[in-house]
Amino acid sequence: MLAGLVLGTGTLPAVDDQGQHGAAACAEETEAVAGMPTAELGLPGGKHLRVRVAATGADRAAGMQHLCAEAVDATAILFVFERPRRPHFHMNNVHAPLDIAFIAPDGRIVEVHRMTPDQETLTSPGEPVAAALEVAAGRGAAYGLAAGAVVEMPAGLPGRAGN
Repeated sequence: MLAGLVLGTGTLPAVDDQGQHGAAACAEETEAVAGMPTAELGLPGGKHLRVRVAATGADRAAGMQHLCAEAVDATAILFVFERPRRPHFHMNNVHAPLDIAFIAPDGRIVEVHRMTPDQETLTSPGEPVAAALEVAAGRGAAYGLAAGAVVEMPAGLPGRAGN
């Protein structure tokens, strides 16, 4: 979960007395992230980024939750969907700010948003997308992720144009 992908309805947690949202302790790696397959995503400008692929409901629900800020900084997660949809992401149990790029089936980035741990609102694209890429805040711009830019999706993923 995008940091959490919202699959149902509910309320977001309050801040605990240490200022943490979701109160759960952080970890350098979670079982969910460690179990996600990896792939190479083609970035604008011809560079590549190794990503964890969240293609199942359980992987998408876990996302960056419970990772310490240092682990978030070193992790990129590509959330892929079987068919285009308008997913909703929250920051429950996420310990560092994120950039999220929403990606159309043809690889075009339709929107990029910054999400913060204290955010109480959901983040979702204005149109259906095939994927969403989460990276540590600031890395989106460094990787050339901007509306209109195009990424090359790894072969064989659900929601990829031509599959």
